[in-house]
Amino acid sequence: MFRKTMLSMVCLLVISTALVAQDASPQKLSASSVVLLAATDGRVYASGDATSERGDRSEETRNHFLPVDGLKEIDSVYLHHDWTDRAAALDRQGRVWVWGHAWTETLHGGDNAEKSVQPTHVPELDGAESLALGSQHLIVIDKNRRVQTFPTISCDNETGFLGAGDTKSHRGVISVKGIEDAVQVAANGETSFVLRADGSVWGMGSGGMGLLGRNARQANFLEFEDNSKNANPQPIQIQGLRDIKAISISGRFGLALDKAGNVWGWGVNDSGQLGSVADDLARLPPTRMRGLKPCTAIAAGYDFMLALQTDGTVMAQGCNIYGALGDKRGELEGRLRQVKLPAAAKSIYAGQYNAFAELIDGEIFGWGANDPSVGGFHPRALFSSIPPTQLDVDMRPKPAKAGTVPLVVYREGDIEEPEQLEVFIKDESVGMLTINKRQAIDEFKLEIPEGVHGYRIKSVDSEGSRADRQGVIVVSSGAMQNRFRKSVNENGLIAAVETLKKRINDAVPGVIPSTLDLKSDGPVSEETLQRIEARLGKPLPKSYRKALKSIGPFRLGPANAEVPLVALYAPDPTWTVGKWMDKAVNSVKRGSEDPWIRERNEEIDFYSQSFDMPGGQRLRQQKLLIGAVAGYEPYFLAPDLPACDDGSMSQLWPDFFLTDIESGEEWPSFGWINERDCDLVMLDKLVDAVEGYVWGAYGSSGVAFVAGSESGTVQQARVVPLDDESGFGIDSDGWFDD
Repeated sequence: MFRKTMLSMVCLLVISTALVAQDASPQKLSASSVVLLAATDGRVYASGDATSERGDRSEETRNHFLPVDGLKEIDSVYLHHDWTDRAAALDRQGRVWVWGHAWTETLHGGDNAEKSVQPTHVPELDGAESLALGSQHLIVIDKNRRVQTFPTISCDNETGFLGAGDTKSHRGVISVKGIEDAVQVAANGETSFVLRADGSVWGMGSGGMGLLGRNARQANFLEFEDNSKNANPQPIQIQGLRDIKAISISGRFGLALDKAGNVWGWGVNDSGQLGSVADDLARLPPTRMRGLKPCTAIAAGYDFMLALQTDGTVMAQGCNIYGALGDKRGELEGRLRQVKLPAAAKSIYAGQYNAFAELIDGEIFGWGANDPSVGGFHPRALFSSIPPTQLDVDMRPKPAKAGTVPLVVYREGDIEEPEQLEVFIKDESVGMLTINKRQAIDEFKLEIPEGVHGYRIKSVDSEGSRADRQGVIVVSSGAMQNRFRKSVNENGLIAAVETLKKRINDAVPGVIPSTLDLKSDGPVSEETLQRIEARLGKPLPKSYRKALKSIGPFRLGPANAEVPLVALYAPDPTWTVGKWMDKAVNSVKRGSEDPWIRERNEEIDFYSQSFDMPGGQRLRQQKLLIGAVAGYEPYFLAPDLPACDDGSMSQLWPDFFLTDIESGEEWPSFGWINERDCDLVMLDKLVDAVEGYVWGAYGSSGVAFVAGSESGTVQQARVVPLDDESGFGIDSDGWFDD
């Protein structure tokens, strides 16, 4: 779970090519941290991250499309699975165009910021029928159905993905021998793929992660870093794939579509994207995927897949954290489901954490991640993920007045929603929206000023009123956060929380979350602190001492929680690591609803087992003073620990603390305080944790916190259908600081 979460947080540059079928139909869209769209007018439009493959020199990320200068009569566009700063396009005359820093160094003899965003024609590849873009090369099908590769200047070819018959570096166009009937090519970081006219699939380069269909066994995680041991410099046939008419390859798994409409998958299945039970270690051989009707198209995302069935329905499965499966369930391992679209689709495309479909009327809809740094594509939906929504290259961000926030309607593609929504602020009607049933997102012509507002939303359909829903929306250009911090400094943390609760309750009485139970013993006097230190025989860490003196012991969380969400404890010399973990484990066994317990369930289970490992009993008996719990993370004051710079916890107890293999980070389940104050600035950490928990508690109780900035760049509030089917409410993606 933790490794998956880390991968999801840090892998921001991975993309899968969409289907390029046997009839070489154009690839109109490609998406990674950038989205490229080949429009019907032959121009290419780009949105997303501020990297060179977007085709402009602006350093600002964006959710709206602008044309890429220097391109016309383009049929297909290509981005790479694993890397930024490289892009390609194929025009209607069969000419290949490339841009991005990687190609600037290759074609212009050095990196040049201005030239890197200017598409360059590669005449050596004229007459191309189709192509794919790898991390260090292009792979192209020429007019004679032969395969060519074209490396970047930095290409090392250590796994043989150029198909040159060796693992040496090469320059210029390379002809891959032995293939004269290619109908489709694909590529990822270290592997190239060719679909041949007889329906066989061939690969060259790295066989790591089972991508060449061989050695399907338990994976060695070192293969994520070193694929040179799996080099295949000449094309080899992938066994188990026959009568194939299309392929789609992500960075870690592959899909194939056979002539009967069956979908096959192989490689890594860590999110269940290949249709079987998710497994981080196993690599699957080519296996037919169940549950699908006959299909006409496939697309492999980073850790999810799409399939287009013959009736035009789009099916998806795999990781759904960012809504790539078309809904907001947010699973790590989402089962097969239909993506709700307003009409039948005719082609599909999979990005890193988002996906796209072209409908039979030519409209293109996108869903999933909409953050501009990971391929955002909708300028008026500034939350991190969205349901299926139409792409519009002419749409621009709508400016808002400083200190106000616009409302948008977020409908999840359900066309059975009411025809109108009306919003009331303090019992006064302030706006009505007529629903566009083909769109998942509509925008209210309404701006809410700064302040704490009670609202009511009335939904209306052809039969009259359906439901009313009320709640609280807090709009601030950062002032509320600043006011909270100022109140902490002037009146103390506890008083600041109580003041915030009163302000919101005054706006709409009764809105106090049950999870926001605060108990405080008050600040600890200097005299008491000195007595504690005398009993311990050593001074308390300065930050811990300051927190006890200015805030005092407290706990914040559900009233019946054994382990609070945020807390500051007075020193208690009777505690040990084992005693703390026994309490947590017992809560799990009783089915505790404590959020900290739910968040740390797997790690708590591991720690309880770790006491039986070498050194575990010494750890169990380790005396500690529970200093604090801040943001789900306990911070312990352990009197016998060495100073931080004398060695990490993983060195002190190597069998107890795991290290994530790819990132090298220790699992952050325990923090430590000691005399040198090197691991925690206690007071700041507690204030941050309390503030975040308060906003979150109110947010889960129907209070929406949104920020309208002084510059006019705003976070949006969204009007969403509520899970309890009691109407619509105002929601946000959380607190955005200006």
